[in-house]
Amino acid sequence: LIDSTLSIGIGPSLFPTVVTASLAVRGSVTAGLIALFVALLFSRIQEHDRRTGVLLLMLYGLLYIVVLG
Repeated sequence: LIDSTLSIGIGPSLFPTVVTASLAVRGSVTAGLIALFVALLFSRIQEHDRRTGVLLLMLYGLLYIVVLG
């Protein structure tokens, strides 16, 4: 617990980043859309398998591309 708490605080103190309003809005909207898609996906499927796992990993990667791009 202490290790994870310290790592969250140390990262930004060593490598500060600027968070603009447009970045926050873009990230929030993208995360919300992905969360909605995942909720719809799991409400429709009966079983989580490799295909859904790959799809979820691709969505996770898409979130990083949108936020960092």
